[in-house]
Amino acid sequence: MQLKKTIQTRQSETNSRSNYLYENTYYVRNLDIVKKEAQPYKWDCLAIYHGFEGSGKSTLMFQTAKYLDQDFDLDRVVFTPEEFNRAIDDAPVGSCVVWDEAITGANANQHAKKINQAVISKLKQIRKKKMIFLLGFPYLYMLSKYFVSRALFSCYVYAKDFSDRGYFNFYDFQQTNTLYWYMKQVYPYFPMNAVKVIHKNFAGIFSSKLPFDEEEYDKKKENARINDKDEKSDKEKRIEQILRAQQLKHITRGDLAHIYGVSVKTIGNDLNEGRRSKLI
Repeated sequence: MQLKKTIQTRQSETNSRSNYLYENTYYVRNLDIVKKEAQPYKWDCLAIYHGFEGSGKSTLMFQTAKYLDQDFDLDRVVFTPEEFNRAIDDAPVGSCVVWDEAITGANANQHAKKINQAVISKLKQIRKKKMIFLLGFPYLYMLSKYFVSRALFSCYVYAKDFSDRGYFNFYDFQQTNTLYWYMKQVYPYFPMNAVKVIHKNFAGIFSSKLPFDEEEYDKKKENARINDKDEKSDKEKRIEQILRAQQLKHITRGDLAHIYGVSVKTIGNDLNEGRRSKLI
């Protein structure tokens, strides 16, 4: 079921960079629909912020979260499935949780799978609590179709230059799903080309201010990165080691099977999975 009154669509947006979010912008007017119309009628709000690493997704998400939930703070910023599950369990009704990208790059596929599984498993609880959940991840097309179809809106965040961040395109529910479909079906080899052909509802800019201490945020993010690396499963660790070992020509799959106490077939499956996921 969709909201009876959908997210507003406008062709342009103006804003000042001197503060977080301003009342007279189209973006804020759409956020007001979430606060004043969706949540009071027992709707949740899922939103996706995507774009290249370093483009400013985190900043826009945090500003948005603070506007929608005045009690939002660093405690409700999560980086791993474990942190996400705890945050959803502990968060008050109507509050906001932000899942920020912690580990991407070579692990992007694997990280996307973890995100999809964790979020889908908690959707019922998010709905029951009328929560706001904002997800930041570089690649919209790596997320599951079901999750994308539950998102009320999405924002593509980008920079015009290395020193010129703070721009975004806004896509409502329909345009988000259209963009996702084009990325998956029309441009599977160059998915970002879809951004050039799918119409945004409006464009906006945002400031570089964070609603909490940046050093504390960086510290929490780094701890999450270290912990996530340490908490890899035995299988993930084995696959990484096998992929490295395969670079040594004199080590056979039979040798690897003997070393790890598994069958040659399992070694073959691990190699295929590792190459697909690009774990290293």
